[in-house]
Amino acid sequence: MQPSIANKKTPSFEQWICQISDIHMNKDSAILTHTHGMGGVKEVISYDNDQYGLIDVYNDIIKKINDGEITAGAFGYDWNDIRFRGHMFSHFGGKTIALRPIMLVAPYLSDSNIDQKQVMDIISPTGLTLFCGPTGAGKSSTMTMCINELAKEKNLGICVKLEDPIEHIHVDNDFIFHRQIKTDGIDTFEDGVYEAVRERIDTIAIGEIRDPSAAHAAVWAGMIGHRAMATIHGNDIVDAITQMFAFMDDERDDMLPQALSGVMAQRLLRLENRDRAFVIYETLKVDNQVKQVLKLGPKGLNQLEEHMRRQSKMTLRQSAQNLLKRNAITKKELEEMLGEDENDYL
Repeated sequence: MQPSIANKKTPSFEQWICQISDIHMNKDSAILTHTHGMGGVKEVISYDNDQYGLIDVYNDIIKKINDGEITAGAFGYDWNDIRFRGHMFSHFGGKTIALRPIMLVAPYLSDSNIDQKQVMDIISPTGLTLFCGPTGAGKSSTMTMCINELAKEKNLGICVKLEDPIEHIHVDNDFIFHRQIKTDGIDTFEDGVYEAVRERIDTIAIGEIRDPSAAHAAVWAGMIGHRAMATIHGNDIVDAITQMFAFMDDERDDMLPQALSGVMAQRLLRLENRDRAFVIYETLKVDNQVKQVLKLGPKGLNQLEEHMRRQSKMTLRQSAQNLLKRNAITKKELEEMLGEDENDYL
């Protein structure tokens, strides 16, 4: 369905949606989260003042869910030739549709401010690389950019991407296969990983580690000779590894240090009236010395920053400060974006 734009005096749909990171649509109104700032600025729009057909989209998605065309838990939706990741949840007041615009064509690292060497250094031919960050931090995009770089260097091999829903398409690449959970014959990320292993896939990319079963499958794939890549929610590298340990049971705790090859954490900083966003990030290569630390379990994770310094890797704080030094962003802009998190980075 392609809802029409009612008022031509307003910005075009493309101009409007570029300023929106998330849309939460209820039966009477929508909450828009604008892209500038760390958490975004919220705005409530009544459908009486809607210029872009939000109510039409809301009704269309509800109908598709009721008819069984899409699942409420996670789905992809096309609106005016732009792809959205969606989710519906029920509550006391009714049903809410959450939409997030996504970049369907896979980007490259050169499209961002990320240092290619810092990131590609943590990805090994075998082992598990984690990309972490809070919701909306761009971790899936970064993982996708790394896949593109490996393909460009002809080091990717055959790759299967498991997503729910599919977020990025690698066009003109016959070595990358996109599979969507619950629609392409696989019910879970775990099932997709085990199928990929049986098919002797070189690189397995997991859209998101959400539960112990997906974590176990990702670790197992990294241990037995595959290049595995996955996203996971976490505020920083220590947080991501702590969550992975929490997903492991007593029998699997020793598997994580063996499987991990690298970890990246990031935040996405969006500026109002800028045509791009900036990433602040930290990376860690899991070399033999780091593996020894990880064998201590969660209690040894406070040593990881020391190893980041040893490897000449930037922390999140240093990455933010580096943007200031390069005059890519002003201190005032950074303070406005970070908000309550300002003291963590300045």
